[in-house]
Order: sequence, then C-alpha cells, then structure tokens
Amino acid sequence: MSESHSVEVIDQFEVSPPPGSVTSTSLPLSFFDLPWLLCGPMQRLFFYEFPYSTLYFTQSILPSLKNSLSLTLEQFFPFASSLMCPPPPHKPYILFNNGDSVPFTVVESTLDFDQVIADQAGDVRELHPFVPKLPPTRVTSDGTRVVPLLALQVAVFPNSGICIGAQFCHVAADGMAFHHFMKSWGSIFRSRNDMACLEKSMLPSHDRAGIKDPLELESIFLKDWWSWASYWDYDLGTTHDDQLTGKVRVTLSIGQPQIEKLKDLVSIQCMKRGVEVGLALPKGQMDVFSGIFEQGLKQNQI
Repeated sequence: MSESHSVEVIDQFEVSPPPGSVTSTSLPLSFFDLPWLLCGPMQRLFFYEFPYSTLYFTQSILPSLKNSLSLTLEQFFPFASSLMCPPPPHKPYILFNNGDSVPFTVVESTLDFDQVIADQAGDVRELHPFVPKLPPTRVTSDGTRVVPLLALQVAVFPNSGICIGAQFCHVAADGMAFHHFMKSWGSIFRSRNDMACLEKSMLPSHDRAGIKDPLELESIFLKDWWSWASYWDYDLGTTHDDQLTGKVRVTLSIGQPQIEKLKDLVSIQCMKRGVEVGLALPKGQMDVFSGIFEQGLKQNQI
C-alpha cells in the first residue's frame, strides 16, 4: 500500500481499575525514571489470529477483554494515572486519583491481515493506524502539565485476526515492565477474570523506598529536566505522514542457531579486545554515566 489507510472506529471506552480498588496515590520518580522524561512515547503492536466476525468479537470477546483490563489496572494502576509536571523547582511525579482511566478504542480494518503481518518489506504507514493516540496534555491553573501515560486500541480484521496497539510514556514503564502488564492482562483474560492466576511473584511493586541514590543523581537529572521543561513538547508521538514517505519496514527472523553463533562471536571478541558500546545522552547525564562506569571498572564491578 502506497498511502496510509484509515480505520473505522467502532467504539471508544474509558477503562478504570474496579471502583474503590485503588486509593488516590502519588508516586515519586526515582533517578532511574527521570532521564525518560525526555523520551518520546513507546509504541507496541501485538497481532493475534482471530477467524471470527467483528460482531462476534464485540459481543463475545470485548466485554471480557475490558473487564480483565480493569482488573489488571488494579495492580498496574500507574498506567491509568497521569504524569504531573509542575513548574520548577517542583519535582515531577505520577498521580492516581479515583476514577482515572485508560482510553480504549475498538476499530475495524479492511486490510489483508496476512499481508500486514507478513515478513516482506511494506510501507511503514500501513501500521500507524493501529497505534492509538495518547490524549493531549492539559495544563492546570498553577501551570502543572498533566500528561496521560497509556492508550490502548484493538483493531479487528474481520474473520482473520486482531491487533492490540498501545502507546505509553517510557517514564511509566520500560519494555520489560510493559510486557509484564500485557502478560498479566492476558493471564487474567484467559482465566475468565480469576485474579488467582497471578502468583505473588508476578505482581508489580510500586514501592520506591528501597531505591537509594548515594551519588545524588536525582539532582543532576532534575537540573537537566528543568532546563528543558519550559519548552518541551509533551505531545510527542505524532508522526507526520510526510516524515514516513518512502520508508519501508521488514521483519528479519533469526533462528536459534544464528543466535548461538552471535553469542559465540561476541564472547570471542570480548576475550580478544573487548566490545565497543555506543551511547547517546545529554552532556550532564553522559558525564555522570562515565563517572559511574569508570568507578565500576576500578572496583571490578562492571
């Protein structure tokens, strides 16, 4: 397909944790979180075969999908929260208030499902309609910017498959944490909303008390953030169509034998002369990282 296509919106919802299950909660950002304030939203697409009609999906699958999402958000409530960015010198934080929710959209696509998920090269614009848009940032009377953290969308390919799309702020979760959320949602859905399917070891921890900052990195990262905050575009993630013109995406499959060869190659290279790692950070953060890295080398901890 040479041009991006549109999808038909079937329904839109706001999904919250079960009423009364989560109290109003404020989560401070640790020095691990702060550098990601300047990162654009993350986007994920998950494709599943589903050889049934759109009507069957909306009547038989969607209610359970929404209910299981609500139960999942009880444990992963930061995704339903907002990132609060007050003017300097106040620190940004994550805030959940009773009734906060995640926008959940259901759309229908007329594209060929098998072609969309195929490995061969395809126009990158084909996939963008399956990524939901985060609600716009709003500004309170005291100048605090309120940034939504997650949006979800299900695209139905009638009698072929579905695609669950997500867009989320990196400050709320990294890739591993988000996949933890998705796996938990899937487990609750498959168990017909039985929360007992989640073992205690699978539950997320939102406690920041155990995170220590002996090198006082928070103050350094906050300084970087405040220098950007006054003109930072919080509504990142909108990619203009002209930026994608002439670009293709392709899937390359790497089997276990190739992975083992790569591991052996890296191991041999390490023994010979080490491995170079490229890293791009703002100057202040790079200076801090370099100092920590050199200190770790001296102490044989890296």
